[in-house]
Amino acid sequence: PIGFKWSNQSCAYDSLFTILYHVYVTSPEVWATYVSPQNNYLCLFEDLCKEVQGGDMSMEKMRAQLRTVLNKSNFEYFPLNHVGTSIDELCAEFL
Repeated sequence: PIGFKWSNQSCAYDSLFTILYHVYVTSPEVWATYVSPQNNYLCLFEDLCKEVQGGDMSMEKMRAQLRTVLNKSNFEYFPLNHVGTSIDELCAEFL
């Protein structure tokens, strides 16, 4: 199955990123028209999806890169390691 392997405190990321990846893969026109142009995070997500589809990156590495970028932008809302992330904050940042 396509999806992310769970990692430490990855539930919020896995939930949102699985949905976004599904839209990217199954509805490229919708993605290009309504989703991708919204912000830099979604543009980065699209670039990483291309790497996943090309076999150059795993979904877990994609998640890790996105988590690192989010942590650098706001380490309080997007902590790494043993602290969870709010799905509300993640959606607000991405969407």
